[in-house]
Amino acid sequence: MPHMQYPRLQIVTIEELLAGKKLEYPWLGVATFKMAERKTKRRPGQRRIFDTEEGTGPGAA
Repeated sequence: MPHMQYPRLQIVTIEELLAGKKLEYPWLGVATFKMAERKTKRRPGQRRIFDTEEGTGPGAA
């Protein structure tokens, strides 16, 4: 099916949709993208809000 032509404008009535008519368009499959490297917003030495002085709070690493 490569290089098939599909109409740019397709007018379908509600009646046709309810009857099961589908639009004609190319099936692109599952597009996958390369995942970006996750960056952290915290700077070195920056503490979380609930960290205690000793670093034993809920956000301590």
